[in-house]
Amino acid sequence: MGLLAVPSFAHADDLVVSARIEPIMDPWQQWATPVVGIQQHYMGYLTATDRFGQPGPALATSYEQLDGLWRFKLREGITFDDGSPFSAADVVASLNRARSSDASISGFSGIFAGVTDIVAVDDHTVEIRTSRPMPTLPVGLSQVAIAPARIAESASRADFNNAESNVGIGPFSFVEYVPGNVLRLKRNESYYGPKPEWENLTFRILPDASARVAALLGGDVDIIEAVPASQIDVIKSNPDLQVVTGPSDRSVFFFVDSVRDVTPFVKGPNGEALTDNPLKDVRVREALSIAIDRNAIRDRLMGGLSQPSGQIVPEGFGGYAENIPVPAYDPERARQLLAEAGWKDGFTLTMHCWDLYAQQCQGVPPMLTRIGVKTELTILPRAAYWPQMTDRNGERGSFFAMSWGATSGGEANVLETVIHTWDSDKDLGAWNLTGYSNPEIDALVEKAMSEPDAPARHAMQAKAMEMTMEDMAVVPFHVLPVITAARADLEFETFANENVYAAFVKKKRSE
Repeated sequence: MGLLAVPSFAHADDLVVSARIEPIMDPWQQWATPVVGIQQHYMGYLTATDRFGQPGPALATSYEQLDGLWRFKLREGITFDDGSPFSAADVVASLNRARSSDASISGFSGIFAGVTDIVAVDDHTVEIRTSRPMPTLPVGLSQVAIAPARIAESASRADFNNAESNVGIGPFSFVEYVPGNVLRLKRNESYYGPKPEWENLTFRILPDASARVAALLGGDVDIIEAVPASQIDVIKSNPDLQVVTGPSDRSVFFFVDSVRDVTPFVKGPNGEALTDNPLKDVRVREALSIAIDRNAIRDRLMGGLSQPSGQIVPEGFGGYAENIPVPAYDPERARQLLAEAGWKDGFTLTMHCWDLYAQQCQGVPPMLTRIGVKTELTILPRAAYWPQMTDRNGERGSFFAMSWGATSGGEANVLETVIHTWDSDKDLGAWNLTGYSNPEIDALVEKAMSEPDAPARHAMQAKAMEMTMEDMAVVPFHVLPVITAARADLEFETFANENVYAAFVKKKRSE
């Protein structure tokens, strides 16, 4: 997030930001953009990405790829916010903690796919040794927190609810976490970069979108993330508030259970149990895709701001395939495909979505019902949704929402993390939640991961994306906009990863 570019100001104040998710305090537990976005305020990172996802120095002043390794030169003479000196030992311990996270999915291990060893050469040099070229590793490391070695090596997850274990080296420092309520930070006066304007920073935990908007309208928070498109006009009508929009790197799509012989949330036309799974047929998956009127959802539910998509990486990122069109809305053809697949009478489907995306998901079931797939929508809070959908041995879902932010400096890491066959030995496919597997795609994705030449790598990724969509491994939906609202007297720019970074928020200066 480009912490070294933080502007400097002469006076201090307080800022209150809404958090769209409940923070996860263990910095190595879950690799999710909104989680890491909060942690980046007070933790340190080897590298930092700018608002468009491009990497640059942070705790590492420079880095280079050599034969079989990446070498990182570290800042000298800096300390954590508890006064302890920063050294290579902290980097090694922290990266190894992230690499060996015991999270069954959603951890950081995928960033280290291909890493064989992490070594402190001296107090200010770290070598990450690899079994293959890893050209995008510096961007991945912008997501992995660095803490003192004593904490990385011994702290339990529960310890991170307390200040003693939340020792950081970011622009702010941890003060207090009250689960379900607030996370309080203060400006880190020992921070190695320019100091942020705000002396005190509070994250109010407001997962419900309407609650975030109400808090802004009521003056309880200064800036909110993930504004529902339906609320833009309401906020704009208040002269003391503003709405700022921009492009995101996040694609929303639907996982389709095309693997299990019987899938738990698909029933017959009258709700009867089935002995086979219609979603295993690519024609059925295509029918679901072309039954969705993405333009209508954009115009009616997303304020005209979403970008309909026929693939799961945004345009401009490696892996985007120019020749994949946005699926044309064609309910008649969808009904024909269902009939060809032996489902002319349709079937009954329960679709799952989590609360953050409730509004956009609500537009889909009527469209699927129109082609004979009687669809009911179940919306769950994030805390219930992800444990169910990530339980590889449980029911999971049959047709359920997923999103992925391409926060890797222009790379389509969705392919290696979401589409590649789940392989814990290779640290690949950690977010492949349906068990989808295509060995040809896997081979091409792995080859691309080791290709140092960016145009050649991106061409391989684009081909893998074409194969993914030909197989309808997932049903693409759209690319989200970033919609942020705030007090009118604040200045800030949106980040493609949708997070608000308080160090870059400033007060408007009068002329």
